[in-house]
Amino acid sequence: MLSPNALKVLHALGVYERVRHEGYNFETLEYKNASEKLLETQEFGGEEKYGFKGLRIYRHVLIDKLLAMLKERSIQVEFGKKFSRIVSETEEDVT
Repeated sequence: MLSPNALKVLHALGVYERVRHEGYNFETLEYKNASEKLLETQEFGGEEKYGFKGLRIYRHVLIDKLLAMLKERSIQVEFGKKFSRIVSETEEDVT
């Protein structure tokens, strides 16, 4: 489940439009016991109040979309590696 704050970040990165129809939008979570008695309702988003509804989406779907966007931008991903530090940085590196 992605909250409105997470969706704002995805929107700023241009990812939200690609994934928003891949999941289920919702505004509240309902907690029930084994006999289906409603125990609690929790607000989880809303366009009017937060700018976005919450989004339930499978993790693999989000990862696949992110990887596709990186590939479109010719950004290589190396799995099994650990980032430790920046060796150098110039204004040319920032896009």
